[in-house]
This record gives sequence, C-alpha cells and structure tokens, in this order.
Amino acid sequence: MRSRFFLPIFLLHYLIILILLLAFGEYAFATKPRKAGIGLKYGYTTDETRFEGTRDDENTNTYIAADGWGESINNPGTTHIPIFVQFDENLMNEFSFSYWFFDLTRLIQTGHPPQLSGTSYSDLVNKKTYSVPTENTFTSAFSENYPKYSSVIDNASNPSLSADYYVTKLTFGKTWGVFIPVSDRHRLGSLGVGVGINYIEGNYQINICDPYQLSSEFHEPKSVMGGFREGFCLKKTELYSTKINHFSWEITMPLIIYSYIGETIEFNLGEFAYYHSYASSEYEDALDPAFRSRDFNILKIVVPL
Repeated sequence: MRSRFFLPIFLLHYLIILILLLAFGEYAFATKPRKAGIGLKYGYTTDETRFEGTRDDENTNTYIAADGWGESINNPGTTHIPIFVQFDENLMNEFSFSYWFFDLTRLIQTGHPPQLSGTSYSDLVNKKTYSVPTENTFTSAFSENYPKYSSVIDNASNPSLSADYYVTKLTFGKTWGVFIPVSDRHRLGSLGVGVGINYIEGNYQINICDPYQLSSEFHEPKSVMGGFREGFCLKKTELYSTKINHFSWEITMPLIIYSYIGETIEFNLGEFAYYHSYASSEYEDALDPAFRSRDFNILKIVVPL
C-alpha cells in the first residue's frame, strides 16, 4: 500500500516548538480536560482527493488531482455535517493530551480535474487557455502504463483524464497532541496528530474528456474558503467505474487556535483539520484514490453530557 502523505511545513515547525515546551516547559495551571459531549460546528470542507497509479505503475504518477495552489477547480468548499460526538480527553500533563475521535465525511465530485505537468491552472488562465492541453497532463503516461485504454484515448483530439466520485467515510481513531495553556480553562494552539481506521463506501468513475474545459469566469466564494473556477469534462467517455466498500486507514491533523473549556459549555474558535485516507480499488489496473480533505471550522460548541 502506497501513500504520499506529508506534514505541512508550518505545522512541522509548530509541532517542534510545542514538543520543546513539552520537554522543558513548566506550568502551574491545573488545566481542565475536555469532556465527552454533543457538539455543533460551523465551517466548510475542501476536497483535495488524488487518483494515483496502482502498484504496477512503475512511475507511480498522480493522474487526477485538484491544483493545491492558485486556481481552485470545482472546489468551492461545502458545508459539512454540523453535528459531532466528542469523547473524554485524557491529559498526560498540563499541555499534552490524547482522545478518541469519530468522524463522518462525505466527498462528492463531478469533473475532478487532471493533474497538470509543467504548468498550473493559474498559468493556463493567465494565458486565457481554457481548454487544458493534453501535453500538460499525464494522459500519455496513463496510456503507456495502461494500454488497454489506449484506443479510447487515441480517438480523442485533446484528451485529459477526469474523475467523478461519491463516497462516505466513517472513521474511528485516536489523536495525540499538545497545546499552550493560558489558564486552567483557556488554551491556545492545540495541535494534534491522529490515526484511525475507517470504513469507506461509495463509487468512482474515471473518464476521458475531449477536452477538459475551464470556465472563463471566476466564481465568487460559496464559503470562507475563497472563490473557485468550474471545470467541465466535455465529450465524456467512461474508461471504467468501480465501487468502494471496505476498511482503510486515515491520518488526521487538527489545529485549534483558541479553546474555552467550561463546566457547562466548551467552545473553540478557528479549527483547521486535515484528513488523508487511502482506498485501493478491487478493479484490476484501476487508478487508486487517496481521499484527502481539509476542514475549516469557524466555531465549534460542545455541551458536555
């Protein structure tokens, strides 16, 4: 099983600083732990799913993926499920914690864009190139590594790969982390790393577009995640489709800017969370999806049970 998981640089620096605090710091606060409860959150999810080559693909290319920088394609940010369950937190000392977590995420996408090579979507838009050139994608490499689809690709004049998918993930796991205690009930910079087992159910479809077309208009943001540009798979031809219904693993990294932990209510401001799941398909010679997403919660409120 292969994964391309990385820790963002700013989180890595932050984690190093807090680990040093954990090793050398001394605080007198009798920090209060988070309690189990039912919560409400207001925020958005952005989809960063990637489709990668199987084990037989020697170059292990990424063929379909949203551009992580610059133009956001078909990724306006969607309101996620607002209700969640929180479990009791275990404080290992005044500034480190662990807790069990449960997460429910749904990812839905039509026309997930091709991964680009030698350029970016921002560069294409700046040049007013709205039909993605096949030479700037990994379509030729895909045709070479998966020759059973070559005839379909060769029949297109400007082919690009694209994906449609609808998946639901149920995850249960454990998170460990550190924070900066301001007082017994106030915290800053809670940062954690968690590992969980999830059940993924849904389906995905890999298509050839002729071409993959970008909208000339930049759409205003539907969420605080910023604006986005639409992408369309024109003259769509399905290469294959497959179902997913199996267990996998997930890594998550939550960061909360500020927390107040009271006896009757808890609220958190500015939460960022990154999720990465790998789900190999049962289809032979199919691209494997790595379901990635980012959550941004403006506010999370928990009522202890």
